[in-house]
Amino acid sequence: MEDPQIRLLFMGPFSWGQEADAKCIADAPEGKLSGVYLWANGSPDRELVYYVGETGVSFAIRMKDHLVQELSGMYHIHDPALFRQGEKKCLWAGMYGKTAEPGGLMEFLGRLPELYPALSGFVHQMRFYLAPTNCDPRMRKRIEAALSSHFIGLREQGCDLQDDGVVYSPRKAHEKPQEVAISSIRPIAGLPEKLVV
Repeated sequence: MEDPQIRLLFMGPFSWGQEADAKCIADAPEGKLSGVYLWANGSPDRELVYYVGETGVSFAIRMKDHLVQELSGMYHIHDPALFRQGEKKCLWAGMYGKTAEPGGLMEFLGRLPELYPALSGFVHQMRFYLAPTNCDPRMRKRIEAALSSHFIGLREQGCDLQDDGVVYSPRKAHEKPQEVAISSIRPIAGLPEKLVV
C-alpha cells in the first residue's frame, strides 16, 4: 500500500445554532464545503462520537436536513445531561428501523410537550466536526463506513455513543484498499490516525 493519498482533518466544533463554544455551521465558511463529518456529545472533557456521516452537498445543507429530521421526531432523542457525560438514556427511539417507536408521528405529537425540553437540550449540545474532502462519492461512503465501524469497535472502551441500526456501505471485496490519514484540530476520543477503507 502506498503512502496515504487521502488526508482528513476534522475541524470544529460546530453546532446547529450559535453556541458559546461552537460556531453555527450555517454561518461558518467551512459549512460551504462537503466531505465526511462526525457528530459528538459536546462534552468539554471527552468528545465521544455519536454519528458518522458523509455528504456531497455542503455541510450546512446536510446539517439543516438532519435538524429537520431531529425536530420532527424521526431521530433518537437522548437525555441531554447524561449524553453529555457519555451515557445514553433513550427517551424517544425515532421513526426509522427496527427500533422505531410503534406509535409513529401521532405518538410523537402526543408526547411532544414531555419530550420538548430534552429535544431542545439534545439539539443545542450536539457538536459537529467537519473533514472537507474532494473524494468521489463512493470513497466518501467507504470512509464513512470504516470510521463508524472503528468507533463501534471501541464501544467497550467507552469511545462510542452511536445508535444501532444505521446502514453504511463499506468497501466491497473487489475494491482496492485505500489508506486514509486522519487528524483533528480538537481531540476526539478514539479517533484513529490512520484507517484502511
